This record gives sequence, C-alpha cells and structure tokens, in this order.
Amino acid sequence: MFIQIIGSGKMGNVLAVACRDQGIEFHFMTYQGALSTGSQPDYLKCMAKKAVMIHFGSGSELPLALDWATEFDIPLIQGSTSLEEPIETLLLGNEGATVVEAPNLSIPIVKFMKSFPDFAGYMGEDMDTHIVESHQAGKTDVSGTARAIAETIDLPVDEIVSVRDTATQLALGVPSEHASGHAYHFLTLTGQGVEIQTTVKVHGRETYALGAIEIAKLVLQHKEKIRGKLVYLPDIIDLLPE
Repeated sequence: MFIQIIGSGKMGNVLAVACRDQGIEFHFMTYQGALSTGSQPDYLKCMAKKAVMIHFGSGSELPLALDWATEFDIPLIQGSTSLEEPIETLLLGNEGATVVEAPNLSIPIVKFMKSFPDFAGYMGEDMDTHIVESHQAGKTDVSGTARAIAETIDLPVDEIVSVRDTATQLALGVPSEHASGHAYHFLTLTGQGVEIQTTVKVHGRETYALGAIEIAKLVLQHKEKIRGKLVYLPDIIDLLPE
C-alpha cells in the first residue's frame, strides 16, 4: 500500500509517523505538487493500483487531489472537517472520483456513531438529546463528529455546544496536558426525570491515524465495489473484518 498524505499539519504528521511505524510507504503532497521522488503525477500514476490519498489539509490542495483521484483512479479519503464547501460541491467536475467522506476516522468512534442513532431512537421521542463537544482552542469549527451524530438524530446543528475555553475544558475533566490536543463528546438524553449520558474521550491524534490506515486498507480491498462513488464512512464500517 502507498499513502499520499494531503496536508502537512499536525494530523498529517501523526499519520506519517503511523505509516512509518507500520512500514507503509507514504509521501506528503504540497500545494505545488512537488515530491522528492520524480514528478508527483507520474509517481502517482505508477503507484495507482495500490495507492490511497488521505486528506487532512485545509482544503486548498483538495481540488488538485480530486483531479488526480479521477485521472489515476485513486481512492481519496476526505478526513478534514474544516472545508469551506461541502464535498458534494467540490466534486462537481470530478463525479467519477472515488471518495470516502470521513468526519471521524477512529474505528471505535465510527462504530459508536453508527450505533448511537438506533439507541437514541429506541429511547423514544419523549427523551431530549443534547450534545456538548470540546476540542483544542485551535479548532475553530464545530466538531465534524458532533455534526454527523446530530444530523442522524435530526438535532439542529446550531444546538451543539462547542467548548474551546481551557478553564471550562479542565472543569469538564480534560487533563491539562491534553488541552492542546483532545476530542470530548458528551451526549445526554433527558426526560421523565432521567438523565442518561454517554461520553467519548480522545487524547491525542493517534487513534485517527491508525483508523485512517485501516480504512485505507479496506478501501483498496473493496475498490471495485465503491469505484466512482461518494461514500460516507459509517456506511461502509460493516465491511471491516470481525
């Protein structure tokens, strides 16, 4: 397997470390398309049969990556939650690209996201659902995980409470050493004098990198099945081996 990392920020670098630890060949894509190994389009063309692109960037490199995904038949995992436009809009002109839209790439969290709507529905309409999410101050948008869960249970996205203040985060239980890199989600159901809360806590970014690699393997394994489609990650999680 060959992984083309789109974006060279913190998440991209964590993914690079995970690839290195597992002996997976990878390269970073810069906006200019420069690589140390020849010209990037030529190299991608040679590696296409075993290549997957994973986008953790700001979005500036994404149009070029989508062009290459279409031209070279390389699946693209879109893992950024800070795009200015939805992936459906960005795909105009590249409708033949194979894209996996992944607001979260941690396997345990994706499994939870897939199962939570059934649980919330089973609890009944007379239970109100509230979502509070906390991430490092540098994350300016609302958590993609929280948005995805909210959409599946018909909760307006503007009702999600986002916490970026360090003092409040510490009060929520975030360890001070992880204030600069964490993801907490509190999902609370209230009604009939009962409060039920489920909490998802992530420290650091390793779980997303490890999940990205597993999903990349899955995408290659089922490439024929999803070729040319826009796939949403929770919908293909059942393809993971038991």
